[in-house]
Amino acid sequence: MAPQNQTNHGRILLGVILIGIGALYAFDYWHIIPNLSQFIFTWGSLFILIGLVNLASKRNPFIALLFIAGGVYFYFQQFVFGYRVGWNDIWPIALILVGIGLIFRARGNRPKIKTTDTANPNTSGDSSSTFDDMSIFGGGDKVVTSEAFQSGKITAVFGGSDIDMTQAKIKNGPAVVDIFVLFGGTTIFAPSDWNVNIQLTPIFGGFSDKRMNISPATNDPNKELVVKGLVLFGGGEIKGR
Repeated sequence: MAPQNQTNHGRILLGVILIGIGALYAFDYWHIIPNLSQFIFTWGSLFILIGLVNLASKRNPFIALLFIAGGVYFYFQQFVFGYRVGWNDIWPIALILVGIGLIFRARGNRPKIKTTDTANPNTSGDSSSTFDDMSIFGGGDKVVTSEAFQSGKITAVFGGSDIDMTQAKIKNGPAVVDIFVLFGGTTIFAPSDWNVNIQLTPIFGGFSDKRMNISPATNDPNKELVVKGLVLFGGGEIKGR
């Protein structure tokens, strides 16, 4: 399925869900279906809603299933054990979900070749086909100069980084950059002639392409960068130089 169709399906599902939520709220407010709000407007519903939208758009099925599982857990707590889920219950579950996500992201890491820019110790040059950048309570800059770039990972937790890919070239594309942001941010600098396909999921955050003077779109897979992942309470952007 084409990425645009995946995005449209996610939007359609979200639209249907919002219409349904509005109708259910009206039914509850007008007492057509009394006591409906205690079943619908809960943390469990919110988590399941986020999971279903992700599942429909096929951006990150694993993250989607984690949110659905968290929503089902909250429903069990509230309606099976009679425990009202509050904000203090959300943080432990959120931390567990983030931890599981980080562990799974660590799988499949590939060796990297790095050279350090002595003029700026916080800047590194990466000439390999992959990179893995992690910023936790801090950050730095990375310059990717690969002539056959394929994939990368960016993890920003209470931190951030700048990834300069303007000197990189894609081979056997499209190239994929997987992003995970929690209370942080990241900026990717990309060439103006690359097609940047943003497929990540922002939750209480955002991610956008802010390049100026973007070249006309091309069907060349070696000019396409796919950005996927999860942005939670954070943000990111694509820029040009």
